[in-house]
Amino acid sequence: MKDWFFVKFGQTLSNLFFIPFHEAYTAGLYNQISVQDEQKTPLDRKRMFLGAFQDTGAAGYNVKFRYPIDGLDRLIRGLSRKCRIHYNARVVKIELSDKRIFFDNGTTVRYDVLISTLPLRRTVELCDVRLNMQSDPYTSVLVLNIAAKRGVSCPDVHWMYVVGSKARFHRVGFYSNVDKSFLPIGCSDQVTLYVEKAYVGGYLPGQGEIEEFIKMATRELQSWAFIEEIDVVDVSWIDYAYTWAWLNSDWKQRAIKMLESHEIFPAGRYARWVFQGIADSIRDGLIAGASLR
Repeated sequence: MKDWFFVKFGQTLSNLFFIPFHEAYTAGLYNQISVQDEQKTPLDRKRMFLGAFQDTGAAGYNVKFRYPIDGLDRLIRGLSRKCRIHYNARVVKIELSDKRIFFDNGTTVRYDVLISTLPLRRTVELCDVRLNMQSDPYTSVLVLNIAAKRGVSCPDVHWMYVVGSKARFHRVGFYSNVDKSFLPIGCSDQVTLYVEKAYVGGYLPGQGEIEEFIKMATRELQSWAFIEEIDVVDVSWIDYAYTWAWLNSDWKQRAIKMLESHEIFPAGRYARWVFQGIADSIRDGLIAGASLR
């Protein structure tokens, strides 16, 4: 990936943005992993030269965004009403020989065909099989959520990528810029936002490390005048946030093929170890359900 940046964007842009950003975004993996999602960065030289002198308008794969009425929660609840869901039942083992799933509450269930949306690495682990090769890597993300008084320099964007943060976060996003319902009624001078910091998959920061990050990140945002007085902070941990591939690795293909040979079919972003948006993952689920019917 690192070499590809220099080939695609040249030395100046790579050193100014792509290298330092991906150092944080991939938690240092960018020099060991393959290029991913090349289609997201089409090279249009005419637009590049024009952009040096004037605004060329928005470009890219996600320049338009439609937020569902009443949020994604309502959309997912609507879909779930057509399903039979067993809550508080975490899978701890999948027995391939007799097609049985074991849960942490002591219950088991048999299956004929299984669709798994768990991360591919996790499904392989639960099946207790060895592929005799190194699994592809992933990164986890610590998300710091903040509600605060809006600072004078707070951007109006949905999110922004960050280079050179002292707290080593790579993205800041603004919930209340996406939709005002992310703010309590009558709090127009407030802002709700999130801050993302990546870690190599398998590493779990301790409480002291998390508290230190909260201090550093909030002070940095205040120094940028993005926020002023802070009302609420809260953190969440995304174990599987982004999936990657080692150079010349066919681990993903071999893992999926092995599972499908046992009638376990991965569906969705993490299960198929690909980068895709929410809409594509919902589509995968609907297709999988229709196929079963």
